Amino acid sequence: FTSTPTGQVTAVAKDTNGNTVSAPALKFSSDDTAVVIVDADTGELTAMGVGTAIVTVCSGSYASETVTVNVTF
Repeated sequence: FTSTPTGQVTAVAKDTNGNTVSAPALKFSSDDTAVVIVDADTGELTAMGVGTAIVTVCSGSYASETVTVNVTF
């Protein structure tokens, strides 16, 4: 987030055989909304303050994954 305080997280859901799942219902969340908030449906990030947050994406019966987001202004 060097020029604007927004960004985007994208994810691809795969089944146990490694095949891409068509149109999965993904949900995004942040563990520290003082650092970054994330739109639960779109994955759009908005920086709120300096620090590190873990963004998690999950989909119903599929495993969840995380990404570390570092915000500096």
